[in-house]
Amino acid sequence: MTTTRNTKGMLVAAVCLQFSILIGLTVQPVMTLTTGKVVTLKTLPVDPYDMFRGDYVRLRYDMSNMQVTPAPKNGGAVYVALTPDGEYWKARSASSEKPVLREGEICIKGIAKKTYNGFDLHFGIEQVYVPEKTGKKIEQAKALSVALAVDNNGNAAIKKVVNGSETVYDADNILNLSPQLRPLR
Repeated sequence: MTTTRNTKGMLVAAVCLQFSILIGLTVQPVMTLTTGKVVTLKTLPVDPYDMFRGDYVRLRYDMSNMQVTPAPKNGGAVYVALTPDGEYWKARSASSEKPVLREGEICIKGIAKKTYNGFDLHFGIEQVYVPEKTGKKIEQAKALSVALAVDNNGNAAIKKVVNGSETVYDADNILNLSPQLRPLR
């Protein structure tokens, strides 16, 4: 009797732990999308298809191969100061230490990965899934613009991807956010 009760208790605890982990993994990106400041970057599409997950577009940003000062550790945190430049934002500096921001700037946090000629910077915004059979068309685009939501900690999430005047991805539509939860633009 006690063994059965202990087994049931451990099973319930295991299920609750797994559920908590799943919820925890989704809370941060959703909070970033709903409360983060929206910035728009230029990007280039790289690769449109994954046999197991469908059409997606890999995105490459100018800030992905910036010189980082002081040099980061492989797998270490990097911070890029973004400054408004007309319709788009551009990277001003990259550092392995959190930068002092100028008026109107924001900071995006990433990870440095060692390559044969330096470091590639990854921000968790390098790919986006798109509707079936649209990846090839998007890959042929000369340039895309990506609206990111960036929170106060530098975490970023893709809010919208636009090819010319056509929106190819919109997180608000996917999340079905009600107008009360959508951030002000």
